[in-house]
Amino acid sequence: MKIDVDVNMRPALINFAENVETTLRKNDHKSGWKHESVNYLDSKLIEEVCEFLLITYNPMEIIQSVAGYLAKASNEGLDKIPRDKRLEEKRKEILDVGAVAMMIFDNTNDDIIPKVDE
Repeated sequence: MKIDVDVNMRPALINFAENVETTLRKNDHKSGWKHESVNYLDSKLIEEVCEFLLITYNPMEIIQSVAGYLAKASNEGLDKIPRDKRLEEKRKEILDVGAVAMMIFDNTNDDIIPKVDE
């Protein structure tokens, strides 16, 4: 699906958004996400990240990496954010997740689609 964009967006972001829209449309027969709780959607994100990790790494590498990143985040105080600031921080972090997901999607595109010699 092509997105009509009037603003100056990065081509990689447009391509990612178009592919996300295609994925969402494939699931239009489901009831959507608006009625789901944030806790449920958090669990879905964890599930999808776990699937991504298992496709990418072996389980022991995952455990070591996650333990290291959790320790780093704890040292940075992310586990001590006051309750009234957590939603704001959560939204910032999920944007980071989306941005990195787009970068991975973009950088793996060349591995799937062979370049045509000019």
